[in-house]
Amino acid sequence: MTGGDFRSGSTPSENTAPVYLKGKNGNPWRGLYLSGCKEVEIFTTCFENILPYPVDSTYAAQLIDCEYVNISNSSFLAEPDVKTGGLLINYTSESNVKEVYINYNHFQMDAGDMPALSVVTSGYITFPLIIENNEFESYSGNDNSANAILLSGVAGGVIKDNIITGYNNGIILIWSAMDLYGNIITGGDEDSKGVISCALSYSNLAPNGFVYTGGYNSVSCEGENAKCLEFDNSYSYLNDGYNIFNLNGYDPGNAFHIAGTIPDLIYDEYGGEADAINNCFRISNIDTNAAANVERLDEEPFNFIFTPYYCGENLLEGMIAFDLGNGMYDTIYTEPEEAAVQSPMFNFQCSMDNQRHLKICQIQFL
Repeated sequence: MTGGDFRSGSTPSENTAPVYLKGKNGNPWRGLYLSGCKEVEIFTTCFENILPYPVDSTYAAQLIDCEYVNISNSSFLAEPDVKTGGLLINYTSESNVKEVYINYNHFQMDAGDMPALSVVTSGYITFPLIIENNEFESYSGNDNSANAILLSGVAGGVIKDNIITGYNNGIILIWSAMDLYGNIITGGDEDSKGVISCALSYSNLAPNGFVYTGGYNSVSCEGENAKCLEFDNSYSYLNDGYNIFNLNGYDPGNAFHIAGTIPDLIYDEYGGEADAINNCFRISNIDTNAAANVERLDEEPFNFIFTPYYCGENLLEGMIAFDLGNGMYDTIYTEPEEAAVQSPMFNFQCSMDNQRHLKICQIQFL
């Protein structure tokens, strides 16, 4: 389908039966292909029996340059050992995208090298992308499907409160910048990696002031060469993030909580070391010191200051719900003692929603 609007299914509040999209008479099919649509809304829809790669290099749904995308409460299912991706969203120009929301979906597949969810651009594009409350799993939890989430050339969004189980690579960022908040990543048992950042990618696993746009992630990986965070000329912000990093099947000298290379500009900005306090590091679920091996590209070591560690309870109490329009809200947690929200780039106009006990805010860019 090219152009126009596409809608499948109904929102959960409409209380209608789900839509099943699958091949006729149980035969496999090529999935949806949508290009240049103004709006794509897919709710409570189940995708099944997609033709596998290499017969067809296909996804259950492939979206090209669709301006507004909202895919929620849907499922993407593939039979064991069928190499099919779930969802591919691609943009060739910043003018072709407004907002993308991927929320409350279920991906169950053993997709080989094809990611379950991919968002790819032809350049470095900044736009609101929210990937929230999705579940990614392989059939046994240890089948080592290769990749759950892959982003390339994407900035300006958040990967939040997702559960990723049984994948070799939980989240892959290529030339991208994203907030990561509240995700639970449990890797497969063969040298799994939680978050891989490549090609000048920046992931934020820490607060912005008192507002926790990132942080409170739990990443557990397994194998002799496992890594919770891996950098390839990239960087993650960790200070006061209250993240948990766990290694199972730990092999000293090969497996690390954090490892890889960082950009020279980060090394120079921090003078060779950076704070990363108030995070928790574990080996086989027992609290321990951080195992890190990070250096700049010329192999000069970079030092994270990890102490004090924190392996206690969640300290957050406040919530701010941001009105994103189109009936969408994004909730951000805050420290107990809330301060004024200030930024040189935007203002927040807020009011209380007493029924939901939330502060609802709208962003006004300066």
